[in-house]
Order: sequence, then C-alpha cells, then structure tokens
Amino acid sequence: MKAVPVLFTVALLAGCSSDALYTYCTERAQCGSRHYEMGDREYDIHLECIEVTAEVEPGRTTVGNFCTLPCTTREDCVSRVGLGGGHCITLEGDTRSYCYQRCDVLTCYPSSSCETLTVSGTEVQVCVPTRLPE
Repeated sequence: MKAVPVLFTVALLAGCSSDALYTYCTERAQCGSRHYEMGDREYDIHLECIEVTAEVEPGRTTVGNFCTLPCTTREDCVSRVGLGGGHCITLEGDTRSYCYQRCDVLTCYPSSSCETLTVSGTEVQVCVPTRLPE
C-alpha cells in the first residue's frame, strides 16, 4: 500500500478553500489551503493531492487520488479542520502519514469507497480513493 503526493511543484493559490478535503483531485492546486483560529491557537492548512494504492483485501487493490492532509497524530485529522472523524494512517511503503476520512460514521464521497484496513494491527474503516485522473 502506498500514497504518493501528486505534482509537488504546483503552487497553492491564496484564497482557495480547504472544502476539498477528501475529494477527488488531479493536482495540488485543486485542494487549496485555509487559515484556522481555534481558541488561542492558529493553523495554516495546506491540503495535498495524493495518489493512494491500498490492498484492501488479499488480491484486491484500490488506486485513486484525493485531497488530504499530512499528519502525525489522529488529532491532526480532527481538530485542525473541525471534522467529526479522521484517521492518521501511514500505508505500507509510505514515508509520511495522511488523514483518511472515517466511514464507520460518515459517508464517503462518490470518488472513494469505504474499506476496512489493518493499521498497526487494528482494523479501521476509512474512505479510500478509487478514481484516478483520466
């Protein structure tokens, strides 16, 4: 399983929104950025367009692109953008972790499917992108 950033050199445009979180993308500029103030803390969110390859069960792999956040803990996937749920996951073969939308309580976007992945020995249900650029 592997997630790779798409188009590292595309600059983010000021004024874009991060409403694209977990949606299909073909380049980073479609994902956007946003500034958040939460209490006495401030965050600048810069979404990335990544390609994900995930083996969801033996012999069945999904591949697709989506906008997401790099993360270090699950908290990065919840509090920073005010979402109800997300998992910070490092897929096998990746050097970075990314946020994946939970699908045990939320519905996936049409460009993703709800899959059960085993992460560090624990099963989690997350939306995995299934659409590649055409």
